Amino acid sequence: MSNKETQRIQDDEEENNTCTVCSEKITDTKFATCDSCKATSHYICSDICTTEQRCFELKSKRRMKFFCLACEKGMSILPEVLSSITSMKAEITKLTEMITKNKSEANTLENQGHTAVIENAIEELSIRQLKSKNIILHNVKESTQDVATKRQEDDRNEATKIFKSFNEVCPDIVMTTRLGKQTDTITKPRPLRIVLKDSSQVLNILKRKELYTGPIQFSSDKTQQQRNHLKFLNSEVERLNREEGIPTKIIKYINGFPKIINKPQAKSKKGMTQSQATQSTSSTKM
Repeated sequence: MSNKETQRIQDDEEENNTCTVCSEKITDTKFATCDSCKATSHYICSDICTTEQRCFELKSKRRMKFFCLACEKGMSILPEVLSSITSMKAEITKLTEMITKNKSEANTLENQGHTAVIENAIEELSIRQLKSKNIILHNVKESTQDVATKRQEDDRNEATKIFKSFNEVCPDIVMTTRLGKQTDTITKPRPLRIVLKDSSQVLNILKRKELYTGPIQFSSDKTQQQRNHLKFLNSEVERLNREEGIPTKIIKYINGFPKIINKPQAKSKKGMTQSQATQSTSSTKM
């Protein structure tokens, strides 16, 4: 064994024989060892009573645990840390799936030689991620303040008041911006774009907007491609419903994406849709 290794072992032994509270050497048997980090401290320094001392001095089957102040503090925040880790794992999994999907789509497009399409897809994804934290409010009255910062402050206060009217927890507003050129702000206020802390707050508001009974309208901040796609879906729904003669198709957001689905039929009888009830009535008359 080298001199350095010998010295290191001696230093470790000396450290283990030192009280972590008073920094004095431990010369008797009246000390406790942390069951987590193995740090030692005098009974009196750790406020360990006589009854607890007897438990710690048991040679076997000791169930009472002792933790130093540092470990106790660490354990107190452990649930919060574990919760954060769980949230981060879920977010990482979601991002990994998104990246894998994007890579797969990008590879397919690349194999077909559509380099420009790949660039547009990446750019679209980036813009969507930026806009995912935004929400648009329509019909919010505009401030008449002359100073821009004052107008922004008024918009922030107005948005906070609206959110609090139907949402238990007010979201964290990062900034506000009015969209479009300023014309007649009194009779026709410009849309108000609000940037929140994260996209989950936007989703929460959009899910709960039905609870709001005022004149304000809510919408997500869509890219040009998303607006074009939604416009196409609306025209398709109109065409399909026109061909059917009755409204049978609607647009529903599934996992954040608009899809054309069959309109749920109202049940007029127990366990029967409206069309089934009509057929049943006709059969009875016959």
